[in-house]
Amino acid sequence: MGRILIVDDEPHMRRVLASALALDRHVTLEASGVAEAKAQLGAEDFDAVFTDQKMGDGEGLDVLAAVRELDPALSVVFITAFNRRTGVDPRRDWHGKGTGRAGHPQRQP
Repeated sequence: MGRILIVDDEPHMRRVLASALALDRHVTLEASGVAEAKAQLGAEDFDAVFTDQKMGDGEGLDVLAAVRELDPALSVVFITAFNRRTGVDPRRDWHGKGTGRAGHPQRQP
């Protein structure tokens, strides 16, 4: 059991991850972006941070930098659907249309 900060600009992803971590009795706090994460990191103690890489107000690397300034030993886990090498979001099919969930194209009417 630990205190975990979840940083993601998608509320649904934060809720899903928080629910999964709660099953193992972890206490979670949520931040909707880099600025909110930095504020919480300065105000609270955490055992780990889970962060998305691409967010509206910055990147997970910005969260990592803030963590390293405060506590270099704090574990940071990156969770992302963005592929840096190809620039492809796996939630989109080859035509750039949303798929609904990774790897499962939406049916066309």
